[in-house]
Amino acid sequence: MKSPHKILAISTFAILITTLSCTKDKGKENGSDDLSLNTLLNGSYNVTSASYTGEIRTFLGSFDIDGVGKNTSGTYEFTSNTNEVDYDFSTTIEQEVFGQSFEFPVSFDNSGDFNITGDNTFTINDPDFGLVEYQVTEKSSSGFSTISSFDIDSAGARTVVDVTIVLRK
Repeated sequence: MKSPHKILAISTFAILITTLSCTKDKGKENGSDDLSLNTLLNGSYNVTSASYTGEIRTFLGSFDIDGVGKNTSGTYEFTSNTNEVDYDFSTTIEQEVFGQSFEFPVSFDNSGDFNITGDNTFTINDPDFGLVEYQVTEKSSSGFSTISSFDIDSAGARTVVDVTIVLRK
């Protein structure tokens, strides 16, 4: 039979371990592993990849587009105390049209105000595209992924596309 002192010592040790474990979990929720947009939307990120899906509509017809951008690069610099972002982004969309492969370079270099609109959404007021909503689809301490929709009319073509961008510190 176990002595009362051993049972008390084991019980005290178990309570201490449980308390330390709970304290450590609370630290992760409120500490450096905070993955809220308030924390993530501050600092500099590199654009590491981009993918797209959508449609190009022309007088010749509509063409589905779906793929991964080629030669993707860029940066997003978020300043949380002023809610400003400077960004540049470029990629190349490859698309087959009437059996021929074409490359469409896409790039922009702007700055604007950003606002957090939900737990996983924020907007950027882009000077060229207007208010663009970004839906955050993945978060980690090293970065996040977003998806945003664009509807662009230009030179006899209308492009409706969802773009997923991966940003990493």
